[in-house]
Amino acid sequence: MRKPPFYGSFLERTAGFVYLYPMRWWTIALALVLAAGVADARIYKWILPDGTVQYSDRPQEEGAQEAKLPPLVTYTPVPVPEQEAPAPEAPAPAGEGYESFSISSPANDTAVRDNAGNLTLNFAVVPSLEKRHAIDIYVDGSKFGQSKLPIVTLTNVSRGSHEIYGVIVDESGAEIARTETVTVTLQRVSVAGGAAGGGGGASAGATAGAASSGGAGTSP
Repeated sequence: MRKPPFYGSFLERTAGFVYLYPMRWWTIALALVLAAGVADARIYKWILPDGTVQYSDRPQEEGAQEAKLPPLVTYTPVPVPEQEAPAPEAPAPAGEGYESFSISSPANDTAVRDNAGNLTLNFAVVPSLEKRHAIDIYVDGSKFGQSKLPIVTLTNVSRGSHEIYGVIVDESGAEIARTETVTVTLQRVSVAGGAAGGGGGASAGATAGAASSGGAGTSP
């Protein structure tokens, strides 16, 4: 009695598979040969009398011809350029960067009446003024005084219009930030009804501190 082609040992089952599916077997064999071969390997092809096509890396029969195979597809990866890691940014010195610095009062083109010639300035500093920084006050282009606080009262300012601005400086006097210039007109009237104070520029100094309800500053 003939055994089924897939009965018995591994070799017997393999032989049975080849017996039943010869074309599939040779296709698998060809794939194995191509996978194991090198780029310049030659594959030969011949046809048996029963029409079976045979392949091998060596000609086994007379009349075997070299098989024309498509060229192997190769891939060369594109080299990726090495990227240097960005250098860490140096931290900005503490307190050196102010987001805004301006004179909040008096506003530009404002008239202020004070017979004693006092003029209170309010500086808006964001973030708050560093302890090691100071504000230099300039009136009509000349330095009038310096304050460690954002509220300062200028004393004995002469009547008339004055151009005022502030400059934040460090311990060495280097400028860090500057406000826009505002124009303020100071009006001074004497008890007798006449104008008090001489015309021209500002005089005397500045007193700094927190302004009280009466608008006067306190000495540092």
